Amino acid sequence: MTSTLLNDVPFPTGKSTVEEALNFVLQQALAKTDKKAEMALKVLRQELEDGVRELYSCHEQMMENCENSKPLAEDKKGAKDMLKIDIISGEHAGSTFFVTPKPNKPCLLGRSKGKKFKQNGVSLCHDLEVSTTHGKFTVENGTFYFIDTGSSNGTLIRDEDVRVDVPYPLEDGIEMKVGQSILKVTFVSQ
Repeated sequence: MTSTLLNDVPFPTGKSTVEEALNFVLQQALAKTDKKAEMALKVLRQELEDGVRELYSCHEQMMENCENSKPLAEDKKGAKDMLKIDIISGEHAGSTFFVTPKPNKPCLLGRSKGKKFKQNGVSLCHDLEVSTTHGKFTVENGTFYFIDTGSSNGTLIRDEDVRVDVPYPLEDGIEMKVGQSILKVTFVSQ
């Protein structure tokens, strides 16, 4: 008496050879593996389809965000979004810094060598008359400002003392005295 399980391979009986029995076991194992592989492939295909849909959705959202937002440089005709600060006299004469102040994200100026001063700020670490955090550059509605944050020796712009914590509007090409350094501020686009 022979019975079959998968793939119509007869179940070995007592009269079957070892070869027939091994063939039966091999066929059963292959059938199970094929079934598991089919199921895994089906799951992977579904995950791929879901991932592709999610990717397209993210792409569409990014495109909408890009179309709906304008860089600061385009907000006002001819507006610039970066400051170039040339040190024209003092211990750091010849140095140039580029800073990009954003609303609520000012760029710091001072004697500090800290990360905020080196990455998107101005570090005048050798000018001993510059305070550790001397001031900051800000932007509001496309206008750049300098704010003295309570420095020990103050800031001069156009031979005027800049009042502490009062935003001073900057103009393209304006010069300012900070410690023993004179800085020239130029507006540029990225």
